[in-house]
Amino acid sequence: MKRPPALKEHDSAVILSPAGRIDVRYVEGAAGLLKRWGLQPIIAPHALGK
Repeated sequence: MKRPPALKEHDSAVILSPAGRIDVRYVEGAAGLLKRWGLQPIIAPHALGK
């Protein structure tokens, strides 16, 4: 099995929309965690859509 290269500090990580609605607090929490890991979170335009 091939593995992608490991993420490095300042790499971007995109938060995408799930199949259903998601509480904005989960997305904000995930973005905060990614920042603490040294990554740059990007929230997709429709990730919080209804």
